[in-house]
Amino acid sequence: MKIFLYLFLFFVLVANVELFTFLYLGASIGLLPTLVIIIGTGMLGAYLAKQEGLKSWNRIKAALARGQNPSSEMVNGLCILLAGIALCIPGFISDICGLVLLIPFVRKHLVPAIARRWQPLSVFGLHTQNGNDEDTTEPSGPTPFRHTGDDDDVIDVEPIKR
Repeated sequence: MKIFLYLFLFFVLVANVELFTFLYLGASIGLLPTLVIIIGTGMLGAYLAKQEGLKSWNRIKAALARGQNPSSEMVNGLCILLAGIALCIPGFISDICGLVLLIPFVRKHLVPAIARRWQPLSVFGLHTQNGNDEDTTEPSGPTPFRHTGDDDDVIDVEPIKR
């Protein structure tokens, strides 16, 4: 219940700050320049998010092909997705946040901080035991990055042509 209150307050505050900023800047520089800035940052942000997202996707595929853990690159891709969403929302504050998230230098320092924050959670077969909060690094099953050597449950099938 507490999370809904925080989300409600967040969205109400963000909407009001965006509206205030839009009205203040519109009164300062005029309606047309304000609209051009909003539309221009949205288009530029969408282009940059697409380019950075494709680079991130290719790095994830390459890490998987090498058998490496792509979790940090996936968090990087999540940051790019959030940046794209922020840039699609009309407003100056969200555009600034989205453009900052698209800067590779910022993501380079943000991704490890997020990874440290989420480290105790279940990631690629590392779980806590008995549902308590003690962090254990006991493997709990096969993952794409750890082969158990037990391939007895593999069934080879042929497709039926109709």
